[in-house]
This record gives sequence, structure tokens and C-alpha cells, in this order.
Amino acid sequence: RHCSRCDEVTDIIEIAKLVEIIDTSKKFTDIVSTSWAKPGIDYVVSYGYMNGTGNGSTFSPSGTMSRSMIVTVLYRIAGQPSHGGNDPFTDITTGWYYDAVLWAYENGIVTGTSKTTFAPDGAVTREQMATFLYRFAKYMGYDISKTNDISTFPDASKIGSWAYDALAWAN
Repeated sequence: RHCSRCDEVTDIIEIAKLVEIIDTSKKFTDIVSTSWAKPGIDYVVSYGYMNGTGNGSTFSPSGTMSRSMIVTVLYRIAGQPSHGGNDPFTDITTGWYYDAVLWAYENGIVTGTSKTTFAPDGAVTREQMATFLYRFAKYMGYDISKTNDISTFPDASKIGSWAYDALAWAN
């Protein structure tokens, strides 16, 4: 911004939208007010990143996250941007995750489990989760240059070469 009176040039900082934090122990039947996870659940629900499971009366905090669930969360965090409609997958439908998967695929955040399948209901693995987050961070313009050695982990030899950089970054 340029001040016409004093000729000073300053940057404008966008302040994040503030929302009222939802008490999820009143919204979901499976969240208790004493849960260690409750503050995080309250946050992601309040910002609309997660909506719950099933008919919306549960959150399933001990449940398994699917590939379509994590991609939908990243899509919502990114502001639900548009996509070109490029759909190489035969196993996704026009359901709740459709736009998120296509956006993530078109932006290099995800790939399929094959050239034509995404496996939307498959449990997201640790390697996949780290890779999705790593690529999402890159998409968002975050610094992804810092890594840690992961060779000391007992299962390091089992890490797929496609996920190694992402896991080293996540570590």
C-alpha cells in the first residue's frame, strides 16, 4: 500500500478469518470433553476442514483415515480451488470427495494406486500421508528443504523410494 500523504510504502498483511470455535463434545456423540484430541478436533471442525463421519453425529477419533478423507481435508485447507476436470480414475464417483481428488491429482499432490485407480476408500498409509502433506506444502509455497535422517528407524529399509524424501521432511 502506498500512502499518498507521507509517500511511505507498506505491505498489507491479511489477517486470518476468525471463527467461533465449536465445542465438538456437544456436536458429536463420540467426543468427550476430557479427550486429549478435543482441542484439535474443535479447531478442524470449526474451520470446516473436517465435518465428522457417517450421518454427522460422530467424528470417529479412533477410526482409520481413508485416502479420500485426507485429500478432502487438504482441499478444504487450500480453499476448495477449482480444477480442470481431468479424471483418469475409474473408481471415483461424483461423491463428496470427487472435486478434492481431481484437484489434488491435477496439482501433483496425489497420484493413483495405478494409472486408472485412486482407491478412495483405502486406508491412507504413513508413506502416502507424508507424501501428500509434503506435496501439499510444496503446492502452498512452504519451505520443504529441511529434512532429518530417517535411517535410524527400525523400518527404514521398508520405506518406498517414492516416499523417502517426504518422510525425511516430515521427520
